[in-house]
Amino acid sequence: MKNCKTNKLVFLLVSVLIFSAFYLPGSVFANTEKKISYNTLGSSIFYGDLNGDENVDTMDYVLLQRYALGVINKFPVGNTKAADLNGDDEINSLDATLMSRYILGVIKEFPVSTGAVYASIDTSTRHQVIEGFGASIAYYQNWLIDHPNKAEIYDVIFNELGLSVLRLNNWYITYENEPSFDDHAKEIVSEAKKSVGEELKIMMSSWTPPAYLKSNNSAAGGTLKKENGEFVYDKFADYWYESLKEYEKIGVVPDYISIQNEPDIETGYESCIFDKDENGNNAVYAKALEAVYKKLNSSMDNPPKILGPEVLGIGYNNFDGYMNLINTDYLDGLAFHLYHGGDENQPDSFNQELMKIKNKYPNIPKYQTEFYRGDAFNTAWIIHNCLVNGDVSMYLYWDLIWGESGGLVTIEFPWDKGQWTTPGGYIIDDKYYVLKQYAKFIRPGYTRVDASANSDDIKISAYISPDNKSISVVLLNTSSNSQTVALDFNNFTASSSEIYRTSENEKAEFIGSLNGNNTLVLPAKSIATVIIK
Repeated sequence: MKNCKTNKLVFLLVSVLIFSAFYLPGSVFANTEKKISYNTLGSSIFYGDLNGDENVDTMDYVLLQRYALGVINKFPVGNTKAADLNGDDEINSLDATLMSRYILGVIKEFPVSTGAVYASIDTSTRHQVIEGFGASIAYYQNWLIDHPNKAEIYDVIFNELGLSVLRLNNWYITYENEPSFDDHAKEIVSEAKKSVGEELKIMMSSWTPPAYLKSNNSAAGGTLKKENGEFVYDKFADYWYESLKEYEKIGVVPDYISIQNEPDIETGYESCIFDKDENGNNAVYAKALEAVYKKLNSSMDNPPKILGPEVLGIGYNNFDGYMNLINTDYLDGLAFHLYHGGDENQPDSFNQELMKIKNKYPNIPKYQTEFYRGDAFNTAWIIHNCLVNGDVSMYLYWDLIWGESGGLVTIEFPWDKGQWTTPGGYIIDDKYYVLKQYAKFIRPGYTRVDASANSDDIKISAYISPDNKSISVVLLNTSSNSQTVALDFNNFTASSSEIYRTSENEKAEFIGSLNGNNTLVLPAKSIATVIIK
């Protein structure tokens, strides 16, 4: 990869030539526009040669700048296509940048000449700060704890995956008369921090308050109970406070909490309805949130961030319905799932609702905290859409582990090796590698920057490290054909690159560095992460 330490030269060249573009008299070029015929190499366009002298130099750059500024409306060669250097059917500052880099020797040919898709990264335009990628361990904890190869599995799910956020279920006194709670979390969090380090973040969601606080005296379904005609919001807040203190005793200190997982749905397993508005039948989410917020902030020196409303999906105006009564001062971030609001087989179908939330709440961080549907490639596409179109700061897959079948890692029956289908007793799903393309290389604190490609088939996003010394670029080829992509990092200075790719035959594998002109090949339906530093 070329060293791009040419910022000062580019600045000087651009400054001088912009001056020339404005002030060089149009009459200088008036006669040449009539006299010079367009030159080509065979039947192909001579890209960049705008004055027909069979060279690409500063005179061509001046012409290109004058055209982009509206000083002239045609070139001496008579064919404006010769100035479209990135092949996006437009002539603008991107083409001027490419020509200046060509003249300075930073690149040897233009993207359009190679047939490559042109992709540009602009670190000067910045978006949300990334807080992490992760998944949940809410069930089958004992399958992990008791597995004879658990040390190997811990390494796979934490270190190798690059997980930075672990979501847990708040199991504190879920069932009446049970004195203990989820003590499995002690070992799991300890092992996670050994692999990931202290930067690991813990999110804790409650699937249900204890049965004794429920209207049906059951962990499944129902809502909060009433006492003296009022829902027991204060006791619900006490439950949250007490649970956090008990978890703290075993070394589990959540950075984020959600007071209720999917408050908009009643199920046959652990759940609790908190309605979006007053109807007299069910407790109201906004009131429960207020009670928990006030309890934690009055009783704890360093309370966790509260995310909500963590609804089932973002369709049917459901999310807005909950937000209408919520005092956003009680929330540190907006959390939601994606089980409606789009189709997992058509990832772009989520964009309208994602953008609606982004535009309506621009100053509150967004978190996608649970989703699993769709195949591996569409999972990558949905992650991309959440990050780029939804400005999410955190993306969490649903089940990090599961027993028997399912999960990013399926754990086979730990108590009988005779039932195993693999030597290690666990199976890694293809979606694991898709999440790894993001989680392993985009760390907490990275900031998303502008990135674009001149092909709708290529989805691109880019993230810069806190010290501004490294960029991670994730590219998806959504087409059924292989594509070559030429990356333009503009004024970012770098001297090395690494590429990791997931395709039909690759699983987040290191495949080398960028080729000449910063190009890489994306097989059909593949995902690649490029790290430059």
